[in-house]
Amino acid sequence: MCFAHTATPLCVLQNIESSLPVGTIFGIYKFKNTSPAGTGSFLQKGDEMVAAGYVLYSATTVMVLTLGNGVDGFTLDPDKKEFFHTHPDMRIPSCGPLVCFNEGLL
Repeated sequence: MCFAHTATPLCVLQNIESSLPVGTIFGIYKFKNTSPAGTGSFLQKGDEMVAAGYVLYSATTVMVLTLGNGVDGFTLDPDKKEFFHTHPDMRIPSCGPLVCFNEGLL
């Protein structure tokens, strides 16, 4: 049995106001059966994750997922209500332009 730990969406208000995508970052860990349930089930090391990824919600919904060996992207087809494997074996380019935006206000 596994459970997911989901982080709070990042920079939601500013992205929505600017029509930029918002998203959710998540990690999935194996459930540690402790009785009673305690922090040991929730506070686990990152290298104990069995999967991790993020989902971007915009005009197109995209989920990027790793199971620990490679990264793949999936795009939601809203008519069929299914994710399709649209970005196999995603990689960060060895070099390329640097793009930064969305400076947050603290």
